[in-house]
Amino acid sequence: MNDYETSLVSLARSVTQAAHGSKNRVIESFAGVWNRSVKTVRRDLAGIIVSNRKTRADKGKSKVTDAEVMLVANLAVQSARQNGKQLVSMTDALENAKANGVIRDDVSISTVRRVAEQAGLHPKQILRPTPHQRLRALYPNHVAMVDPSLCVLYYLPTDDKSKGLRVMDQKEFYKNKLDNIARISKERVWRYLLVDKASGAFFVKYYLSAGESSDTLLTFLIDAFCKRERDPFHGIPRILLMDKGTANTSSTVMRWLDRLGVKVLTHTAGNPRAKGAVEGMHNHIERKFEGKLYRETIRSIGELNHKAQQWVFWFNSMKTHSRTKQARYAMWMKIKPEQLVTCDSRLLYAAVESKPEDRIVRGDLSIAYTVKGYKPLAYNLKPLVDLGLPIRVGEPVQVSVNPFNYPAINVLITDRYGVVHSHKASPVEYDEYGQDVTGAVIGESYGAMPDTDIDRNRKAMLKQAYGVETTQAADKLRNAKQRVAAFQDLDSMAEVTQAKTPDYMTKKSTTVAMSSVPRNVLGKIQAAKLLYEALQRPLNDSDWAKMSAWFPDGMTEDDIEPTARKLSLSIVNMERTA
Repeated sequence: MNDYETSLVSLARSVTQAAHGSKNRVIESFAGVWNRSVKTVRRDLAGIIVSNRKTRADKGKSKVTDAEVMLVANLAVQSARQNGKQLVSMTDALENAKANGVIRDDVSISTVRRVAEQAGLHPKQILRPTPHQRLRALYPNHVAMVDPSLCVLYYLPTDDKSKGLRVMDQKEFYKNKLDNIARISKERVWRYLLVDKASGAFFVKYYLSAGESSDTLLTFLIDAFCKRERDPFHGIPRILLMDKGTANTSSTVMRWLDRLGVKVLTHTAGNPRAKGAVEGMHNHIERKFEGKLYRETIRSIGELNHKAQQWVFWFNSMKTHSRTKQARYAMWMKIKPEQLVTCDSRLLYAAVESKPEDRIVRGDLSIAYTVKGYKPLAYNLKPLVDLGLPIRVGEPVQVSVNPFNYPAINVLITDRYGVVHSHKASPVEYDEYGQDVTGAVIGESYGAMPDTDIDRNRKAMLKQAYGVETTQAADKLRNAKQRVAAFQDLDSMAEVTQAKTPDYMTKKSTTVAMSSVPRNVLGKIQAAKLLYEALQRPLNDSDWAKMSAWFPDGMTEDDIEPTARKLSLSIVNMERTA
């Protein structure tokens, strides 16, 4: 903003605050000072808005402090680091903080979230990746990017010679027309593309396939790495960047690239920034090459690839790259002999063999590996620990052999984000007494082993537990049987034990009447047996007649004794009468 514009802002404020009838004089005076017409000044003032609304006295203030918000957010963030499970939500963390009395009960979760986001304390902000850096390659064939894409072409096998590979017509092959989809679902055309990051040179080839596969990817990469007629772009890159798809990261593909000494960098699928060059080239090919094919009939994949190679050679040779301002092949030709790594296609196919083997890291940060037919060797992994890779004692690393570098081997390590790191490891060298030449000489040096990531985490957790800055201080407190200080004032069950649970009223019930209790009725044989034992005599016809009269619904065990007494009394009365 220049001086005139700054003065206009002040003028607008003065005009707004000027008394009625004096505004014109203020504007005219300003126009005279700046040697401008009143009309021009009025026009310039039209775009400036000045508010007379008084600023709130509590603007920028909040009833919750950053320190309180940090505590709530930290309860959520740190819980994941302690138990390795999903993060505690901000709502649960706030509830626990209130129950422990470290934050007021009237603070709402919306306020905590708002302040946390403003102060950059929200867990979603803390856990975000750091700002990304623009990437560059050092020279041609340093970094290559590979990516398959479903083509806008479809293939209809038919005896009609007028049909073949054609550009997809959205109206004809609308997704809900199942009959049309069934005709092409097993014979889609896939475009595989490799782009050199430094020069922008690229290679493309088409394949008929139902989907992505590791076999197709391997075939494409071998074609891309080998020398082709007229095409100068070839060679094995140092680094290959690709999506973390099933076909791309299959053990077969990863093992093969490892044997070639190619470092593989994978990223989450759908992240165009990671390999923008190859994504952009897909768009170029689709519009500038495949867009031409709607006027032609391509009867085979071979014919399509022939035309594609003609177009690729012409485009790489003649079209200027927007970044380098030169043709892609011209930039690639700057490659030096030591940067161009080549291999015969037969050797590349031969390198597709067995998968890597696991080897357990020993206490001295070494592993043992033996190739059939060769003597056993030990490999020192301390240099990989120095690089910050997760080499852990007692845990496995994957080992594979590069036939061009043996006896050096490749060690494959997958970090916590799923990225596979491939590093060369050389065999341990021994002196004439069979001792590791890198070992510390007794009496001269101690040669402390480098800290692994587990060692670093162990020390960090110990310092956090006792609230000290050094591991020595933490060890001293632990040896003195001091209580762990981390979160010792917080009750993990506070929200449960302090909750005001509801009181439930007693519900009315219905009492079962005794008459409604079901009777356990005895069978006639069982009743007769029990009465026989009670009377010490068999039952006669008179007894059966009386029982039927007395118990029309049958007898129970409780009826046996009273019935026996009544039957005995009846016999006594009969005898007296007689």
